[in-house]
Amino acid sequence: MTSSDTVIEKTGKSLEEWFAILDRWGATTKGHPATAKYLASEWGVNAWWSQNITVEYEKARGLRVVGQRADGSFEVSFRRTLPAPVEWVYAAFTEPELLNRWFTHDAQLDVREGGSYRTGDSDNGVYKKVVPAKRLRFTWENPNHCPGSIVEIQFDAPSTDRCVLSLTHSKIKTQDGYNDMKAGWSDALDSLKALAESYQIDP
Repeated sequence: MTSSDTVIEKTGKSLEEWFAILDRWGATTKGHPATAKYLASEWGVNAWWSQNITVEYEKARGLRVVGQRADGSFEVSFRRTLPAPVEWVYAAFTEPELLNRWFTHDAQLDVREGGSYRTGDSDNGVYKKVVPAKRLRFTWENPNHCPGSIVEIQFDAPSTDRCVLSLTHSKIKTQDGYNDMKAGWSDALDSLKALAESYQIDP
């Protein structure tokens, strides 16, 4: 939630005042893009604050729930610091033997752009972006859990023995899917962290 003082400082009005303006305009039926454009073109609000105010308005009026994006899809994001080198953490996503230890079983991976993957849990998809020890982006086509969605992972190395992992699962179509993926990825990343901690003992 954006603080009211900050909104006033940056836009000249409080969120409550902006909400009243948008209510009078009928924003509840106009949609996100039109509302943001209205704030920018009619009220001179810059692009960042137009989007921010619109999001807060949608939440306040029940037009958007936690995790929901402007296009109606849902997105979950995680950021974890793991006690292992970035190369090891990357391998945990790209080498079947390691992936099977914390995420799945019977993984089959062709880690290259355009290559595909499949796991024993029916997770499958195609790699869209592969930058070793830096970035992975792949489609997610599990028929029972959020088909048609996208997973993107960023690997950063603040030190030789630490990796900051950022994972976003986007284009989730339903709130139930969002809830499932939020719980599922949280548990999986806890397992990955435990495995990374064991790396310190037996690299």
